[in-house]
Amino acid sequence: MRDLIDIVERFRGLRVLVVGDAMLDSYVSGRSTRLCSEAPVPVVAKEQERHAPGGAANTAANLRGMGAEVMLLGVVGADAAGDLLRSCLESAGVPTGRLVEDPAVSTLHKTRILADGQYVVRLDEGGRMELGPGSRRALASALADAFAESDAVVVSDYGYGALDDPTVGLLRRLRRDRKRPLVIDAKELRRYLDVSATMLTPNHLEAQLAAGVPVNGQGCPTTDEMERIGRQLMREGDAECVVITMASDGVLLLERSGCARRELGLQVVRRQHRRG
Repeated sequence: MRDLIDIVERFRGLRVLVVGDAMLDSYVSGRSTRLCSEAPVPVVAKEQERHAPGGAANTAANLRGMGAEVMLLGVVGADAAGDLLRSCLESAGVPTGRLVEDPAVSTLHKTRILADGQYVVRLDEGGRMELGPGSRRALASALADAFAESDAVVVSDYGYGALDDPTVGLLRRLRRDRKRPLVIDAKELRRYLDVSATMLTPNHLEAQLAAGVPVNGQGCPTTDEMERIGRQLMREGDAECVVITMASDGVLLLERSGCARRELGLQVVRRQHRRG
C-alpha cells in the first residue's frame, strides 16, 4: 500500500496532457413503484440529476484529483451539454481553455436513467464527429503546443473522431521528436501501434481485435491466451508495458522485461518471468 501511495504522490506537479473524446455523463435517478400505462416500462419519479466529466474529460478529472496539472484537449459543440461539461471540469480544477468548440458537432453526452439504484436505459447524444477544417487546424496547433509543455501524455480515444488519422500522424511525429511517457487507451488500438507508446491499456475485446484474434463471444480468454495477445501487441507497438482489463477476471499487467502479473481486487497473482 505504501508503494501505491508513493506512486500517486508523484503525480503532484506533473503536467499531463489528456487528448481524446471529451464527454458529459449525466445521471438521472429516482424511485419507481409502477409501470407505464402506454408500455411495459417503469415510471421513474425523478429525485436527483447530476453531471460529471466523462470519457477523456473523466481521465483529466481523475489525474487532477491525484494532484497533476492537467491540460485537456478535446472537442465540444456550441450547446448546453458543452457548457455543462465545462462547468463540471472547472469544478474539478481542470482548465477548459484548450477545448475546441465546433458549432457543427454536438457535445458527446450520455444520460443514464436509474430507478431504485438500477439502470433502466442510457440515452446517447452526439455521434462520430466530422470537424470542419478550422477546428482541425485549431486541434493540431493545440496538440503541438500542449505536447511540448507536457511531462506525460494520455490518449483517451473512444472512436468518436476527435483524433482522426492525420492527428494520430501528428502525435506520432511529436512522440518521435520529444520523448514523453505516453499512455494509449483507444477503442481502435491498431491505429496507434506505430506511435511507440510507453503503455497500451486495452480491455480484452480491444486487445483481441488489435491482435487480429477472432472474438468468439464466450467471455474473456484465459490468462495465458491474453498474455500471448498482450505480448504480440507489445512487440508490434514497441511498448514498454501492456495493461489489459479482463472484466471480472481482473487486470493483466505485462512488462517488456518479461514480468507478468494479474490483479484481482487486492489479490496479486504473480506469473513466471519470461521474455517475449
